[in-house]
Amino acid sequence: MPPPAEILERVRDTYASCASYRDTGDVVTVFIHEQQHPHRRTTSTPFSTRFARPDRFRFEFRNRDIGPEEDWQRYLIVAGAGVVRRWWSIKPEEQHPETLANALGGAAGVSGGSSHTVPCLLMPELNRRVVERVTESRYEGEEPIDGRPCHRIFCRFDRGGEETWWIDAESLLLRRILETKAFAAEPPRSPPELEDLRRRAAEAQATDPDLAPRLRQTLLLAAGFRTETTTVYHPEIDVPLDEHAFEFDAPKQPDAPAGPAKPASPIPAEPRRPSTSLSPPLSAADILERAHEAYATCTSYRDTGDVVTSFIHEQPRQRRTTSKPFLTRFARPDRFRFEFKERDIGPEENWKRYLIVAAGDVVRRWWSIRPDREPPASLSMALAGATGVSGGSAYTIPHLLMPDLGSKSLLSVEVVAESRHDGEESVDGRSCHRILCRYSRGSDNTLWIDAETFLLRRIFTMHDFDPSSMRQRLTEIERLAAKDKNAPPGLLSRLREAHSVPGPGEPFRTESTTHYHPEINIPIDDHDLAFDAPDR
Repeated sequence: MPPPAEILERVRDTYASCASYRDTGDVVTVFIHEQQHPHRRTTSTPFSTRFARPDRFRFEFRNRDIGPEEDWQRYLIVAGAGVVRRWWSIKPEEQHPETLANALGGAAGVSGGSSHTVPCLLMPELNRRVVERVTESRYEGEEPIDGRPCHRIFCRFDRGGEETWWIDAESLLLRRILETKAFAAEPPRSPPELEDLRRRAAEAQATDPDLAPRLRQTLLLAAGFRTETTTVYHPEIDVPLDEHAFEFDAPKQPDAPAGPAKPASPIPAEPRRPSTSLSPPLSAADILERAHEAYATCTSYRDTGDVVTSFIHEQPRQRRTTSKPFLTRFARPDRFRFEFKERDIGPEENWKRYLIVAAGDVVRRWWSIRPDREPPASLSMALAGATGVSGGSAYTIPHLLMPDLGSKSLLSVEVVAESRHDGEESVDGRSCHRILCRYSRGSDNTLWIDAETFLLRRIFTMHDFDPSSMRQRLTEIERLAAKDKNAPPGLLSRLREAHSVPGPGEPFRTESTTHYHPEINIPIDDHDLAFDAPDR
């Protein structure tokens, strides 16, 4: 077996001398927090590379999301005959960097490094060294990757980084790279300050998509963490590449709309059909009253569901989707359990989780990002704390099941200012009344209520957000807080910090659909109502 340094030199020569190259791959990074509240978060950045010597080149990556692929953020670089073109979905104007090296350098961080390693091996003239930066290498044996025998080589670089490379034993192409990094906490924060950052980051996730990622980044730096990044390659060399392989297929940016576009129908659902019942038709108010009664009088209830929210920006055109699956269990008079998770592209055991369990006056609460919170004073307070971050699922059904919680339910005549029956429609094979509701606070909802059980099957709501007006309200709250001698300690500093965070401030809207799969008057055992938060 040749020494590892010689294998690395052969890798360098293989890329530098090939006539053409193409790959697909993925950069999967796991952010690991092990201090105070251990948890993991996973990102995925799939990419593709095309190259034909001497200078035809195309690179693309996307940021994987739980929504459809066409909504993922996308970055594209195409070069040939001395012309470099670049397009990024969050800055969608076509750009022309001075050099390909500049274009690839600008994408290196956001692509997880995939815009650097292979392109710089293919084109040494970019003057961005890869193999030459290895100061120490160690052969660690052979290991198959995707059925291909590979050399496993540990590399230490001149700037202190360490990586493990899996190199195809036959083709000498990269098949995998593993890199681990540790990030110390900076600046040092006290435990209460970290708790406050976690709370605000979680709340912003539901209300302010511009602020949320910056708060998460602040939290990462404040808490300390490490990353494990695995880059997987599926490479080929000396293969034919046609013109299509180098296409610059960035979409054209549409003109700015006059205002937020609202769909004619909130959800493209199964076709509505007229009611075939021979009994007198029910009014919207009658249906809401029967639904209210069905929840308030049932002996038991359970459901599973999901809150799917799309954050939609018109300029530039972007869409981001979140998903928060939940479940509810209830046995009258006072046994209750609610749980939701924040869906991530990583394994389910790494998703953020929120749990509330009550039995009589004893209420227990657990949140994966704040597991040491004190017990809530009441079930009503526990549900209120979870309402925003759960996408509303912690509020709607529990307040229908338990009117004595105090707040008015979504179906209450006291809050529904106007309602209209909009026909029948099938949801999950169940005939449902479709009810349009306008609430006294000004918002609109569309409800799908099961025609037989009068249980909610779906809720759709849409909101428009103008960050500039939100900032104005924040300024006014800050002004009032400065004058209020009874303001909570630290409130003013938190307001100032939130107000000072820069952001694009572009208007956006949200479209949120809550799906329910409900059952009533069924057996609920102790296991269904268990408080199963993990032990520390």
